[in-house]
Amino acid sequence: MGLQDARRIEVRPDARISYRRKPDPHNYIFTPYESDLDETHRGPAVLTVDGKQIDVKVHLMGHLQPIDGSYRWYGRIFADPNVTSAHRNGHKDVTVKIPGGLERAGRLTEVDPWGNIRITGSGRPPFPYP
Repeated sequence: MGLQDARRIEVRPDARISYRRKPDPHNYIFTPYESDLDETHRGPAVLTVDGKQIDVKVHLMGHLQPIDGSYRWYGRIFADPNVTSAHRNGHKDVTVKIPGGLERAGRLTEVDPWGNIRITGSGRPPFPYP
């Protein structure tokens, strides 16, 4: 009897079990999830828009661009009516300062559906980084 005459092909139970592969844990490196506090900042900040200081809550992060070697930082300013009105009135260039940090220039770019505003910048960020 050949394959052309077969109506059903069945794999024997012992054949299925012998080919079941199990991952070897020694082939992997397991690392726990840890927030890298050196490259992010989540918390209070002072935003200066047109000489007016606004206390805001931000989540900032950044990375090094491998092509040009510059550091790009970005993040969200949580919904604040003063920042939203400044953004809508065309004030895009701002400065950001976090507690204990230096003031850095940034740019307001867009508003998300929840009212948070994206901010971007390049060069040294307002938060400490390695």
